[in-house]
Amino acid sequence: MTQADSYTGSRCHVSTNRELTSYLKGIAILCVVSGHFSQRFMPAELPTYGNHLIAVFFLLSGFGLYHSLKKSDASCEPLFQFYLKRFLRIFPLYWVSFFIDLGFDSSATFSRDMVYDFFLINFTDPPRVWFLHALIPCYVFAPAVYNLIRKYGLRSLYIFIGVFTALNIIMPAMDAPDVRCWIYRDIYFSEYFLFCVGMLFPLLKEAVMPSQNRIYLALLFIVMMISAALTTEINYFPDVQLDIKTAISIIFIFTTTAFVYLFIFNSTLTLPFKKTLCRIGAYTYSIYLFEGMFATALYDFNIISGKYLVNGLIFAVFFPLFFMFCVFIENLSSNGYILARRVFISRPAVSIQK
Repeated sequence: MTQADSYTGSRCHVSTNRELTSYLKGIAILCVVSGHFSQRFMPAELPTYGNHLIAVFFLLSGFGLYHSLKKSDASCEPLFQFYLKRFLRIFPLYWVSFFIDLGFDSSATFSRDMVYDFFLINFTDPPRVWFLHALIPCYVFAPAVYNLIRKYGLRSLYIFIGVFTALNIIMPAMDAPDVRCWIYRDIYFSEYFLFCVGMLFPLLKEAVMPSQNRIYLALLFIVMMISAALTTEINYFPDVQLDIKTAISIIFIFTTTAFVYLFIFNSTLTLPFKKTLCRIGAYTYSIYLFEGMFATALYDFNIISGKYLVNGLIFAVFFPLFFMFCVFIENLSSNGYILARRVFISRPAVSIQK
């Protein structure tokens, strides 16, 4: 969910790849935010399946990292600079949210888990922003995955499938715990599989031109939403339904991957509210970090109360103000990143390419 590049508008009728990616991020983050808010402050959680659509961010993060690594490789950028970029884009803004959250938590006490959360290395079941804790290993191993893809091309997909299939046989056999950063959508380490497959998107596009047929997109979207709905409901079934839930989750992972791939390479799509959603999609990181605090602030200032449908309307009315804050804080962080990068730009390090 990090902002790799600021979204820039286009006057062309045909949507660019960056616009399609930002648009999809914008829709996904609104689903995440509405799901979180409705769960806390409305009579029932809205069926936006935000937790399911986190899969979109893992795929697009892998897709974006591949291009970043390819650009760094072409310019012989040191590996140190690659990690520095990721660090400066993620941690300063995260630490702002961390200390704000800590300041309003009167029950917080210093502990080992707090240290793990501060450095985003709670790789089991973090109490907040679990997506970032899961994403950090993706960034750490991204250069190795990139080199694997450079060496084996699309055959890397067989390696990914083999590794994650083996893990899903080994982990249950070892009675591995069912924690958020280990198991996603009922499959062990599926978020890392999605990230790796996202890194393969550019190579897949070069090998086989993605279909521009919107019917395929519509069918994939329908199956994706049905499988998301079924896995949400099956969560309330007895444990004997686990095999069914896992099978449906596999369908969800497959259809979501195919949908995202076809969507971001389909320049013929007509995008409703394109400018607004693309701009929201450019600031998904700060929205993700601060949306919970924003909702809590509305509650603490008695702007909303209880669990009523009207709370959703009030939240929507105040959302533009919240978004302006996100734009400001993320741009401020980006300016700090640019200055810090200039300081470290000449430091020698190991090249990405091996």
